[in-house]
Amino acid sequence: MRIAFCLFKYFPYGGLQRDFCGIALACLNAGYQIDVFTLEWHGQIIPAFNLNILPKRGISNHQVYRNFSDDVSQHLERQDYQAVIGFNKMPYLDIYYAADSCYYHYLTSQRPYWYRFLPRSVSLLASEREIFSAHQTTQILAIAKDQVQEYQASYATPDSRFELLPPWIKSNRFYTVEKKRESQHIRQQFKIAKDDWLILAVGSGFRSKGLDRSLDALASLPTSILKKTHFIIIGEDKFNVYQRQIKKLHLMANVHYLGGRNDVPDFLFAADLLLHPARNESAGIVLLEAIVAGLPVLTTKSCGYADYVSKSNAGVVLDLPFSQYILNQTLLKMLRGLSHQAWSKNGIQFGLKNHFDQMPDIARQHIESYIHNYQVKQTRNYFVWQSRTLSPCIHHNDPFQMVETIQGEIFRQVKHRKTLRFISNGEAFFLKIHHGIGLRECLKAVIQAQLPVIGAKTEFQVLCHLVRHQVPTLQIVASGWRGKNPLKQQSFLMTQELAGVDSLENILAKWEQQKPKIHHQYQLIKAIAQLTKRIHEIGVNHRDYYSCHLLANMKPGACEIDFENLKIYVLDLHRAQLRQKVPHRWLIKDLGSLLFSLLNTVLTKKHWLYFIKHYEDRPLRKIFIDHTKLWDQVAKRADKLQKKAIRKKITIAGKPYERRVLV
Repeated sequence: MRIAFCLFKYFPYGGLQRDFCGIALACLNAGYQIDVFTLEWHGQIIPAFNLNILPKRGISNHQVYRNFSDDVSQHLERQDYQAVIGFNKMPYLDIYYAADSCYYHYLTSQRPYWYRFLPRSVSLLASEREIFSAHQTTQILAIAKDQVQEYQASYATPDSRFELLPPWIKSNRFYTVEKKRESQHIRQQFKIAKDDWLILAVGSGFRSKGLDRSLDALASLPTSILKKTHFIIIGEDKFNVYQRQIKKLHLMANVHYLGGRNDVPDFLFAADLLLHPARNESAGIVLLEAIVAGLPVLTTKSCGYADYVSKSNAGVVLDLPFSQYILNQTLLKMLRGLSHQAWSKNGIQFGLKNHFDQMPDIARQHIESYIHNYQVKQTRNYFVWQSRTLSPCIHHNDPFQMVETIQGEIFRQVKHRKTLRFISNGEAFFLKIHHGIGLRECLKAVIQAQLPVIGAKTEFQVLCHLVRHQVPTLQIVASGWRGKNPLKQQSFLMTQELAGVDSLENILAKWEQQKPKIHHQYQLIKAIAQLTKRIHEIGVNHRDYYSCHLLANMKPGACEIDFENLKIYVLDLHRAQLRQKVPHRWLIKDLGSLLFSLLNTVLTKKHWLYFIKHYEDRPLRKIFIDHTKLWDQVAKRADKLQKKAIRKKITIAGKPYERRVLV
């Protein structure tokens, strides 16, 4: 079995790159074949990996990365992979290792509004949305809780798509007396006296790591202390800007820039302080490496792993918003207090008490769990998602060809779409097949101010969203779409049949002959209200929210609702829309459609008021003070639909529609 790993650049000094190697080697040891796609590879090549170095195409970095994603897509089309795992933000990923912080959060918190419209920002945001949007299927291996919260605040990504991984520290980073003694050659090499201070900065991406802040803080030290202070910078990035800053601050005698190195542990043991005032860092593994090496840390709360500094009491974490003055003063206090503070001892003890060597195996287990449950293949113009345990077409090379041959009971058929029920291996399934809508139908929908139903993609995404938020709905078995042109796109959606249920429309029609007990009536209304509220809370508006699209579970072998285990399901979501927040006008349309479909039943005004109370989840008196306008608009919408139904002589549950007013 093959797994594809994708990253923009590999060099042996980056934390992301080390994590990539650890996870890839763990999968390799588990018996998987590893294909690596990258633009650059620096350092020793791992022979066990099938390395694919793709050519750079484009002038700017964001163009190069976007073209890289397209090139990877072409390789994915030619080879079947059990999973595609990315370590940078790009489309077509099954699993994303979230080493980078949220770019949208960075734009909104640290950049002016216009900055997000620059070509680079537009491209990076598009790649980020391909992974974190609520309707995507990509699973995310996160490395810090704060990082998860930022992404969820920006994209409403559900919890179920995140797996939080523990930090990973190699064994050569942990303190021992021998390692401390052996590291003294570092101080001798740079002629650092025993009573001088050695401050260390480690990490690539100097701006995000706050190197300019560190240099300003160093320059602020009193002359007597600055003369005894040495600052060593390790990492790979463009250094010209910082070289000019060093000259401007007259720090040439104090600063040593070493570039990327393999002997970082020796510097951790030799130094007196790690200075890491980062602007934006999702984790910051160097903080933990410094802690367990017995090196005190001065950092900012912007780092995902800054909490470990506080928990271990192995240094100081600066609060946000950042203040250069506070950094300057804190650096001075820490240098003066290093001899009598217990920061180093606390960090060493923290490292002895905690195990940080399991992350690659935990990540591998998550990858294998994904492979065991799903089969996904996605490229620029092709997507197929299947449940390995349920899909009848899991073993077919072309699911699109297979679904076209399925025969069954046709429930609905229009020009470009049909819905049928079929049996496979004793299980009942429903299948929707779309063949695009054509330009004429699309223009007709636009002229009528309607959003056209192009294919199965929307319904699949909304169903996934509902399932992740534990809203009762259909169980997806398989889905897919292919084709460049959305108007001619071929797509399908296969779901498991809901057994032992009946539509709310039929249930209410039966109530005309025999009503259930009054408390059961209100129990049903409450369940419908809570379901409707939950759907709207998670950003879904149905656009066909009628009673016939709500199902209730029935007692086995009986024609009455199972009120002891009442559950209301929602279905027929091919026209639904998914947003972070449902607009006011679409709330009115959904609620008005539901009221319209209930008006032709035995329900009374009391039932509707009970619905409103539980939908709003507060007393009616307060509702009609604050939200009278909303429910007046809902009533007008229902009245408009009534007039249309009477004019067109529509029947509901076999009964002609008659005008009725509840509100």
